[in-house]
Amino acid sequence: MAFRTLVIANEAELHVRLGHLVVCQDAVVSIPIEDIAVLVLESPRARMSAASLALLAEAGVAVAVCDGKHMPCGILLPSNRHSRQLAVTRHQIATTVPQKKRLWQQLIKGKITNQARCLGILGIAGDQRMREYAAVVQSGDATGLEATAARYYFRGC
Repeated sequence: MAFRTLVIANEAELHVRLGHLVVCQDAVVSIPIEDIAVLVLESPRARMSAASLALLAEAGVAVAVCDGKHMPCGILLPSNRHSRQLAVTRHQIATTVPQKKRLWQQLIKGKITNQARCLGILGIAGDQRMREYAAVVQSGDATGLEATAARYYFRGC
């Protein structure tokens, strides 16, 4: 079970050998890939091959890359780790434009309804107006009620 977060802060050569991530610096260290949850490449002088990155992704390891200020600027996340994930991805790609617009409508209605509930719970006037906004959201939010409701909500809070 993955439990380690490995940070490479200095120049290093990394590669995968026999199920282990091998880190070559002043000394050579070998860590079982199955123990690694996250690999952070903080040093701009850390080097590894695309094949090694692919093997880490297949093993479920997330790899974060840092910029010159040592701040994360990119991440490689494993995909297709479950048998249904590819089917879900294909289904999402096949979604038609009308379906996407209806889903967006439902999402915006839910968001505005939740904002109305928050106003009600806090005892701030305006929850009824927010419910009215939610009731008239059109497919794809063509009239931009999300922005109107957000402006009203954040003015009230």
